[in-house]
Amino acid sequence: MLSGSEKKAVQQQFDCFCKKVLREEARDFVRSIQRLSSHETYLEDLSDRQMSKLQQVDDYPSDYASFQVQGRVIRIRNDLLSEAIEALAEEKRKIVLLAYFEELSDREVAQRLMMTRSTVQYKRKKALEEIRKRMEGDCESG
Repeated sequence: MLSGSEKKAVQQQFDCFCKKVLREEARDFVRSIQRLSSHETYLEDLSDRQMSKLQQVDDYPSDYASFQVQGRVIRIRNDLLSEAIEALAEEKRKIVLLAYFEELSDREVAQRLMMTRSTVQYKRKKALEEIRKRMEGDCESG
């Protein structure tokens, strides 16, 4: 059995021990907060470029117009462009899609469509003029 003064001494030692533990835990907590804050940034402090990296845009098949050329499906997201391409004659549409979306040269397009290179070049140029006129007309009226 402990005497009254011994009990008081043990209580004081325990009290001192608890205070040291709490003080060190508080220091560790403050250090961890400082460490985290050195790696964190407020959203309002981010540049537009950094913010764009954080966002995710949903991508649905219904957002695209689809064109099929020689067994390949070409998807176009821009409604104005897809409408202008849709308005082209089928041959011109194929030339434009192969040249610009499949990135084929006039010679490669000519081989695939069994035409001469000069015909492909001429029809591609005319198709682009039609697309430009249609898109400019829609932009002016809209």
